[in-house]
Amino acid sequence: LSVRHDAFLLMKRTFFLTIGLVAAVAFSQAHAAKLNVVTTTTMVTDMVKEIGGDRVKVVGLMGPGVDPHLYKPASGDVVKLQRAKIIFYSGLMLEGRMTDLFFRMARAGKLVYAVTESIPEKDRLEPPEFAGHWDPHVWMDITAWSQCVDVVAEALAQYDSSDAAGY
Repeated sequence: LSVRHDAFLLMKRTFFLTIGLVAAVAFSQAHAAKLNVVTTTTMVTDMVKEIGGDRVKVVGLMGPGVDPHLYKPASGDVVKLQRAKIIFYSGLMLEGRMTDLFFRMARAGKLVYAVTESIPEKDRLEPPEFAGHWDPHVWMDITAWSQCVDVVAEALAQYDSSDAAGY
């Protein structure tokens, strides 16, 4: 009787271990299948999450209340940026202290996109208080902000062409 009980316990443990391993592999494959994207501001993070849906894992560097004009990336942020497949930032000097970092990463082959790059100059605002610079707060203008959607959708579709229609 003891031998049968031990065999039963061994079979039971093997069964649950197998189920656990299958679930872990399935979870890790689903998790690994997501495109790793890093964003800067909460507005860009929200946009990329909406467009990417379940296909992307979005890591936003700046939380609510953070001033992107003054934000200086920590070493952990640089690691996150290096691990990303794609980086999206607002642009128009909103993340002024990060601009050089984005250019260096792009030169090194990283896919880096300023979402505001698609806004034609004629549609950009240049208030007098910005002294020769475009107003980077484009999310406040729905017409301008809606033009940024195409940059994100096209970049995601180009990288993940097998699911391009989903973006």
